Amino acid sequence: MRRHATTNEPRAIQSYVHVMEHLGRSVVVSTCGLMGRPSCPWLGATPDRVVYDPREDPPFGLIEAKCPWSKRADPLSTALASEDFCVQLNDGIPELKVSSEYYAQVMGQMFCSGFKWTHFVVYAEKWIVVCKVVLSESTWIVMKSKLDSFYFNHAVPFVASLHEMSHDTPLGQP
Repeated sequence: MRRHATTNEPRAIQSYVHVMEHLGRSVVVSTCGLMGRPSCPWLGATPDRVVYDPREDPPFGLIEAKCPWSKRADPLSTALASEDFCVQLNDGIPELKVSSEYYAQVMGQMFCSGFKWTHFVVYAEKWIVVCKVVLSESTWIVMKSKLDSFYFNHAVPFVASLHEMSHDTPLGQP
């Protein structure tokens, strides 16, 4: 299943560019790597692409593409009617469900990168859906608080305890 996503991600991006061109939007897509904020070095994100869309304000954003194995053969209408699908229609406009696991991922990517919007792409061989997701500062503050708490109250003490069990020297010493 992971291989399906890895294999199809470039197709999803190509299809996204084609759809955007069909809509009269000349987007420029670039690869990217790990992104992080100097003020929060314990957080990082790896979005699929950075996109320049001159019709957006601001014109730079992110792309996160998903190629769901479980929906690969479904018609789009069947996928959209499915409770476990990450996208829903709101007045005919596709939107990423806030309850989707991908919503938190996209919020984190926008925070870490400093970009304010993401085109969330869901791709199957016979269809594509593009949702614009805008960074919600209030939602992100709640999410970040939980991440910070987990990191400082659980992850750091756990790693420190592993180090103490395996070394006689203090953490950070050779």
